[in-house]
Amino acid sequence: MLRQPHALILVCVVILVMAAVPVLPAASQTTYIPWRTFTTDDGLATNEVYALFQDKTGDMWLATAAGVNRFNGRWRTYTIASGLISNRVRAITQSRDMRSIWIATLDGVSRLTTASDGTESWQSFDAASGLLNNSVRAVMEAQDGSLWFGTADGISVLTIQADNSISWAQVTADDGLAPGQVTALLQDTNGAIWAGTTAGVARFDGQRWSDVIPSEGLALARINAILQDRAGDIWFATEGGGVMQLSQAEGSWRHYTAADGLPDNNVWSIWQDVQGDYWFGANFGGVAHFVPTNPEDEQWSLFTVSNSGLIANSVRAIWEDPTSGSLWFATTAGLNRYDWRQWHSSLPGDTGSPTRVFALTEDDEGRLWAGTDSSGLFVRDDERWLSVGLSDDPAQPADFVSSLRFDHEGRMWVGTNGNGLFVREEDQWRPITETAIFTGATVIAITEQKDGTLWFGTFGGLVQRRAGAGSDADFWRMFGATDGLPGQRIQALLVDSHDRLWVGTDSGMGVFNGSGWRTYSKENSALPANDIRSLVETSDGSIWVGTWASGIGRLNPETEQWQVLTVADGLVSNGVVALLRDQDDAILIGTEGGISRFDGSTWQSYQEADGLAGGIVTTMFQDRQGIYWLATVGGMRRYQPEARQPWVRVTSINSRILNGSPLQLTSADQVTIDFSGGDQETVQTALLYQYRLLPVAEAWQTTRNPRVRFGALTPGAYTFEIRVRDEAMNYSPVTQAALTVTRPPAVVVLPIVGSVSLSSLVFGVLMMAIAVGTGSLGLTAWLRGRRRPRQALQRKFNPYVSGEPVRRDDLFFGRHEQLKRILTVLHRNSVMIHGERRIGKTSLLFQLADRLREASDPDCVFVPVLVDLEGTPETEFFHRLMEAIVEVLPADERAKLELAYRPSATEYTARDMRRDLRLIIAHLQEQATKTVRLILLLDEVDVMNDYDQLTQQQLRRIFMEQFAQNLGAVVAGVRISKAWDRLESPWYNLFNEIELMPFGREDALALLQEPVKGVYRWDQDALEFIVAHANGRPYRIQQYGLESVNRMFEGNRTTIQLADVEGAHEAIQRMAET
Repeated sequence: MLRQPHALILVCVVILVMAAVPVLPAASQTTYIPWRTFTTDDGLATNEVYALFQDKTGDMWLATAAGVNRFNGRWRTYTIASGLISNRVRAITQSRDMRSIWIATLDGVSRLTTASDGTESWQSFDAASGLLNNSVRAVMEAQDGSLWFGTADGISVLTIQADNSISWAQVTADDGLAPGQVTALLQDTNGAIWAGTTAGVARFDGQRWSDVIPSEGLALARINAILQDRAGDIWFATEGGGVMQLSQAEGSWRHYTAADGLPDNNVWSIWQDVQGDYWFGANFGGVAHFVPTNPEDEQWSLFTVSNSGLIANSVRAIWEDPTSGSLWFATTAGLNRYDWRQWHSSLPGDTGSPTRVFALTEDDEGRLWAGTDSSGLFVRDDERWLSVGLSDDPAQPADFVSSLRFDHEGRMWVGTNGNGLFVREEDQWRPITETAIFTGATVIAITEQKDGTLWFGTFGGLVQRRAGAGSDADFWRMFGATDGLPGQRIQALLVDSHDRLWVGTDSGMGVFNGSGWRTYSKENSALPANDIRSLVETSDGSIWVGTWASGIGRLNPETEQWQVLTVADGLVSNGVVALLRDQDDAILIGTEGGISRFDGSTWQSYQEADGLAGGIVTTMFQDRQGIYWLATVGGMRRYQPEARQPWVRVTSINSRILNGSPLQLTSADQVTIDFSGGDQETVQTALLYQYRLLPVAEAWQTTRNPRVRFGALTPGAYTFEIRVRDEAMNYSPVTQAALTVTRPPAVVVLPIVGSVSLSSLVFGVLMMAIAVGTGSLGLTAWLRGRRRPRQALQRKFNPYVSGEPVRRDDLFFGRHEQLKRILTVLHRNSVMIHGERRIGKTSLLFQLADRLREASDPDCVFVPVLVDLEGTPETEFFHRLMEAIVEVLPADERAKLELAYRPSATEYTARDMRRDLRLIIAHLQEQATKTVRLILLLDEVDVMNDYDQLTQQQLRRIFMEQFAQNLGAVVAGVRISKAWDRLESPWYNLFNEIELMPFGREDALALLQEPVKGVYRWDQDALEFIVAHANGRPYRIQQYGLESVNRMFEGNRTTIQLADVEGAHEAIQRMAET
């Protein structure tokens, strides 16, 4: 069946009010320019940009001559001072695990790693580390995870093992590589490596390197860029030789030069966009856009400084944002963003003519149909507009199409201005002549009820059509003011979700329930005006009524309550002529001065300066792909809003930086909260923040100021919530900050001293009393302390562990902040822990289980379930989970539950687990006075990487059950796979990610010193040796401690010396070798 429009769109506005068009404000007359320029004035380190890269989160990275820029709506610069090996940056990439950014410079390579808590660390490599040469102009991560660096002397390949050990391999001209500086690297979909140099191209097939030699008459000069397109062809951008295209399927070459359409033959960059078009950046001539259809009909467009917003004609790199469709161009004078896909001109017929669109709809094949005011009907098929002839009669040309509708049987109805009504049946068009009603009529609106009854709004009244049964003729009837309508001139029609017919006229509104009419006018209701131009129903059942010059009336049909919305509320103009309810349930309001969009919470306006064609809006439509088609008297725009979420974070409260714990304030403090947000497509001043302070206010408040203030708060716990919205009406996730407000300390006034808090005074008195008693106890404690080391030596006390998880709280170091964060998150969410093997994930899970069991939480009772999944086959997965859950229940409690789980069962399905979980959680909740949170602590979850995705999908459904509010998880693994080819999100998609990184110096020293404090003593050089060689790995630090103390025992000492540590180092090395 053919699709209907999302809302009825009125087109009578121009017919009725063209003479009354007001002059729009100057701001709306501004010409829209889809180009944005960024320079040092905006935040660039320098205007000379060499390369672009967009990471998996959407942040843009720029390689410049003065360091690295990162842009996510705000600019950040990394230089030598940050940890970068050199500011002369030439290439950037990101590791597939998203943990590291690799930066190639003319003085070596740097690796920037960001931990889950936002902590950044740097690691650099140069010729002394293993690079062939410090001059690196290309970087690529291969499919096996190795890093390839193109240097002045060849290629250096870096492999990093799971234990962070590294190895290097080198490729030079002796191996078959083309000589010269390596300038470009690519691994194609078949796994072959292509290396471009200053002297040509070489290809590595996994076994050997070979020269890439074009066909006769062609030659590859210096290679600046290599691209593989969607067809598998390889493209080469050359210095002086234009662009070469190699068809791998056919083994043939094609050569493109300036004579074909390139800006010049010195090409620096290539890109293929999501539509399959090609973009070429040249050294002197700007950018070429190439649309390959067939060799006889290829289309080239040229963008230069003189004909576009391009800032310079030397374009070194191109990148397309897959979310927004924007193209980024790196030039020698700054950075450009070209938003060509968001607002795009699209007119049927001759785009050079003033053709105007008054009606839009879409058929079942996804083709768009457009009715114009002077060229008749058009259909958009395969990106092209085709004219559709309605009438061959010169006396009835049907050039002005004013309304369109597909009925439930697939017939297309076309209303015209002054030429009546047409219908298409079995691909044949015919005018409706069986009734004289439509002779010379203007049909401005068409709608249909559930039983197939069609209604047509004309300037002479409302027409009803009931289809005849069998061979019976159709029944036609005209309704007018004498039948109960408020007026004869029909301007809007709507059938609501209750199958009621709403009719907008120039004299008010009527609703027909099948037997009678109820009318609304300015005189008998709160309708803001009687001249009604548009109608739409929202998801809550409200009827929105667009009026000319008086805004919108919003009617609740059940309560008869009205709300009036005008420019004071957010409308761009009170002259409302069209309404559209979109797929996000937002309302678009077309007016004489632009379009306003309301999503139930905030407003956004679109005018000529934003990309809309000028003049009065005539019609609006959203197609099945979510694209908006917005027509005005000045033309039609195809609008595809970008969909990336903006971001927001709380930066400080009362100038104090947050650390993850609730901020402590007193009830005497005024509260000032600062926050920061960003979006690549929306400038800072256009971001809209929404905030609330719970439990003070549930409703969101709106501001554009990144700072809010509250008066003093009464003692208690508060949560500040903030989100930000961009101009495309995308919202960021809600960010929270916790505050705890207490009473201010009591104050006493002492002579001479002045005001002193009562707690400080009491503390001082206690300290004096303690000091008196300490003298008598000190000697006894000193004597006892002298005996402890000797006693420990005699019984060979060694607190360090190696190979086993740390179960004792007093021996658990370096992860307390992560533990605290996880405990906070588990109130509502789940957590994914990842990090290299033996980094402490299992120890963290053991400690977390203990903390959850002992937690005295005011809101939740935690029931931790520790599950080691190592070696668990997929067929036993759900049985293993339930086995661990059942084990935490007391035996007498298990007996009360009729579970599907049996210890010896050979089959236990996801459905069984859902049923059993529901019973267990309900049982636990019945016995608790707080919310029960059953927390699955899943270790070695990497085993699931090899499971069928159906199993993971079944687990996802469990976490989406109603009882999931009582269910949480902490999953731990080394490389948790995020590969997912299903439409649904992975089951862990919304988990909070925490990466366990190696210990810093302070944590490493604490892990060594605290377990033996007061018993043994470490020499400082022994500690420094371990810190230098353990690389922050806690298991290695424990191993050094264990072996060193054992060697100390051999010397019958209580001091751990460097010789002990060196002996331990040799033993550890031997164990590693075996």
